[in-house]
Amino acid sequence: MRPMTRLLCSVSLLALVACGDVTTTAKGPVDPATLGPLPARELLAIESGNSAIREGDHHQAETSYRKAVALSKGHVEAHVMLARLLYSQQRTTEAQNIVQEGLSWQPEQPDLNLMLGKHLLSQGHYTEAQRVFENGLILAPRNIDLLTGKGITMDMQGDHIGAQLAYNEASTFNTQTDASFVKNNLGLSYLFDNKPKQAVELLEPLVIAEGASAVTKHNLALAYGLLGEDAKAKKLLGDTYDEDAQKEAVANLKRYHEAKNRGDDATPPPSLPVQDKR
Repeated sequence: MRPMTRLLCSVSLLALVACGDVTTTAKGPVDPATLGPLPARELLAIESGNSAIREGDHHQAETSYRKAVALSKGHVEAHVMLARLLYSQQRTTEAQNIVQEGLSWQPEQPDLNLMLGKHLLSQGHYTEAQRVFENGLILAPRNIDLLTGKGITMDMQGDHIGAQLAYNEASTFNTQTDASFVKNNLGLSYLFDNKPKQAVELLEPLVIAEGASAVTKHNLALAYGLLGEDAKAKKLLGDTYDEDAQKEAVANLKRYHEAKNRGDDATPPPSLPVQDKR
């Protein structure tokens, strides 16, 4: 059903990072199953970085992770930790270099594909992002974040049925995890797909639950609006209800539905589904 595309350094990802920009020269790809345990020096450098993170010393953590990356002969644990640190500091280009290097060693590594997919998604490169999320799903087919990312990319390309399948997989495979953010995505996908009744059935129990998010309430209010139940939307949102904004959002959805029905190459209204916050 879904294309499984290997993400090698030789593949151009919208000119995001050229292969020559990788910080060190990798020789991959490798088979993770044949790598064996982390070499002692590499493991020690990673543990030193992790300890520095716990102590709040991000400079020392970066130094340690970079040392482990330089020692790597196929392991990418340090690449994952270093990329996360760089992303948290908004050093996106550097983070992308490290992600690309890690993927040259292990093209299907789930954490690296998740980070790359999120970046592509944030840039609006939905087709490429979908391929990357799917690449990570090869080794982690039940990963809730990769499945959610895949669903978002499909929604934004107008494939709402495919998106709903991905969100349902994410919820089904992760029953012990808080999947409310997945259900919010699914609810909005139903709205894109002109299925407001299904959105209401899904979202009303979430709104009743303690600590319901503003996003959940907003999506449910849009569902009520599509059904012509404006009084329910107003009661739900209370003091935060904005009649003009509600009408505009509902009108945008209706125009999108009409365009889809005509077979036009329409883009969903400018309201991205909820991305993983963790």
